[in-house]
Amino acid sequence: MQIADRWHLLNNLRKAVEKLLKRQLQQQRQRSEQRFCSSITKMADADDYLERSRVRLLPHLLRGVNNKRVNSIRPTPLRLPSPQQAAWMLLQPEKLNDEQRSMTEKLCQLFPEIEKAKELAQDFTRMVRGRLSSQLNGWLRVAMQSKLKEFVGFARGLSEDYEAVKNALRYEWSNGQLEGQVNRLKLIKRQMYGRAKFDLLRARVLHASR
Repeated sequence: MQIADRWHLLNNLRKAVEKLLKRQLQQQRQRSEQRFCSSITKMADADDYLERSRVRLLPHLLRGVNNKRVNSIRPTPLRLPSPQQAAWMLLQPEKLNDEQRSMTEKLCQLFPEIEKAKELAQDFTRMVRGRLSSQLNGWLRVAMQSKLKEFVGFARGLSEDYEAVKNALRYEWSNGQLEGQVNRLKLIKRQMYGRAKFDLLRARVLHASR
C-alpha cells in the first residue's frame, strides 16, 4: 500500500505558492514600468506640442517643472517581501507578528489571486495536519476550478497519485521511512561503483548503520 509522505505534500504546496507569488510580483513590476513609460511618453508629447506652438519658458524653470513632473509620476516602489518570505507568511498565519500580519493583508488586497491562494493553501495545510481525508475530493475540485495555474498543476499531481495522498490523510505512518532507506542503499551502492555483491553490500549497510 502506497502512503504519501505528509512533509513532501506540504513542501510541494509551498513550492506552488512561491511560484504563484513570483509570477504575481513580476507582473506587478511590469505594470508599474508600463505606467511610468506611458506617463513619460505623454509628458514628452506635451513638451513637443509646446515647442511647436512656439511657447518658450526659461530653461531653468522648464527643467524645474520637468523634474517635478517626473518625480510626481514616478511610482513609489512597493516594499514587498520575497516570494519565499510571503509564502511562509501565507502558510504560517499563527506564527505572524503584527507587522507580518499587516503585510499579508496588504498582499491580499493588492493581488486577488494571492487571497485565493492563501485560502486554498491554508485549507490544504489544515486538511493534511488534521488528516481530514473526507475533505480531499472537495479541495481538489475547488483547486482545479480556481484558475490559478500553480494550484491547478499541484491538484493534478495529487490526483495522479490519489490513493497514496488519500492514505496519507487516513493513516499516521507513511512510505517516507522506506523511501529513505532505499535512497540510502542506492547511495552506498553508488559509492561502491555498483560492483558490490550482496554479502559485501550487506556488510557495508550494517556497518554504516552503527
